[in-house]
Amino acid sequence: METDILAESVKHNTNNNNNNNITTMDSLDARLNFSKKLSVLQPSRQASQELATLLIRRADLKDDLYPVIMETLDSVDLNIRVNIFGFIEELINLDIERVYLRSLISDLPIIMVKLLPRKEQHQGANSLADDPHRLLMNIHSYGFE
Repeated sequence: METDILAESVKHNTNNNNNNNITTMDSLDARLNFSKKLSVLQPSRQASQELATLLIRRADLKDDLYPVIMETLDSVDLNIRVNIFGFIEELINLDIERVYLRSLISDLPIIMVKLLPRKEQHQGANSLADDPHRLLMNIHSYGFE
């Protein structure tokens, strides 16, 4: 009997987890859910559009959800970072009210630095063209917005 209750509990929790939707969550749950979805984002336009649509629906949580994009870029591998860049493109295209646009534009140099693969420092990199990270940080230091 105890195993039946446990099995029912696991089944109930699994069903609840599958039905989680950012649109009905409080800010902490939405942040955790968004972070998880962004961390495993598939390289498809449909996946990026679905996630961008969820983010736009919760524009009221912009201050909680937008930083997750920047945090996730720091914690995932290059393939997921590229997928996130595709997601950002879809977010810009779908964000008719431009809720996220200003933040994305001001953070674009930082996003690009996080997106680009890390390059080993070598002695010959004197020009900005040899070091895209340095180039983008210089753009950011001029207040590109």
